Amino acid sequence: MKGGLVSNWLHDNLRPGHDIEIEGPVGRFNFDDLPCEKPLFLSGGSGITPVKSMLRALTDRASGHDIRFIHCARTADDIVFRSELEALAARFSNIDVSFFCSQEGSAWQGPTGRIDGPMLLRLAPDLHQRTLYLCGPEPFMRTVRACLADIGIAFSQYHEESFGGAVGNSMPPQSAVAGPTRVRFARSGVEHLCAPGEILLDAAHNCHLYITKLCRR
Repeated sequence: MKGGLVSNWLHDNLRPGHDIEIEGPVGRFNFDDLPCEKPLFLSGGSGITPVKSMLRALTDRASGHDIRFIHCARTADDIVFRSELEALAARFSNIDVSFFCSQEGSAWQGPTGRIDGPMLLRLAPDLHQRTLYLCGPEPFMRTVRACLADIGIAFSQYHEESFGGAVGNSMPPQSAVAGPTRVRFARSGVEHLCAPGEILLDAAHNCHLYITKLCRR
């Protein structure tokens, strides 16, 4: 990933025999913490990862939930986990899987275009009876949120996980800090003068400090 902090470092530095310390899965964007009877898993690009994990957990348990899974990709070649998702839909009668691509191509005969309310309702006609689990690039999720508001989906029927929108996109103007900001990490005692626009996670990284985080490129 261009500009990626983890993937590029791993490819450049990791060698056979190196030891890696990892943590278990964390976070509340999972079906056990957010259960429902009729889930709609909706994803864009690599945002498919967490919702695909939820689907796999349900199929591993042979769950009888009425499940719809919708994934958006740029082209047919960009559809992640396509063969596995199609196999699950063929195996389990309670699972409906749909794909759509933002770009047309000879290899794709399915729905094309940008996500909007009418497309959502075509792919999930019972949308109002479902609980949505959404993950994807921030522009994609922002568009979906606007569509759901127009359609009249209740906030209680909606859950999302962001995997890295542009810093500051969702911050209200009044939250901006005019001057330099100093942060002190209490456990280590390290103090740091933040640069303009520097977020706390980047400040910790620049001080060579590790803090627990749920997602990082």
